[in-house]
Amino acid sequence: MKANAFTITISGVGSFQLEGEPQVLWAGVEETSCLFALHHSIGAALTDAIGFQPEEHTYSPHITLAHLNSPAPSDAVERFLEDNKDFLIPPVLLKRFVLYSSVAVAGVPQYQEEATFPLIEA
Repeated sequence: MKANAFTITISGVGSFQLEGEPQVLWAGVEETSCLFALHHSIGAALTDAIGFQPEEHTYSPHITLAHLNSPAPSDAVERFLEDNKDFLIPPVLLKRFVLYSSVAVAGVPQYQEEATFPLIEA
């Protein structure tokens, strides 16, 4: 699979919830056609190679900041979101992406780098 290098902008924060409780805190990644094309290409390549089935929900580009393994005080999450609503990292050039696997060990995710894929720099 080949794809061109591109830039992303990271801005804002939010949470994913399960049963009304925040489970994940994230920083947003600006949606770009290059990012969506790369996401689609990776899914297609994994489907062809190992029969991977992409998730059915809409792709929401983000960077996971924290997993909340137990309920956090609601005011702490709300305060974090309010205090960081204007979070912004200027454009960052992506020159490669890395495929990781994760396994929970004693309830804690352990990540392992499986492969690195360079992106083509113009």
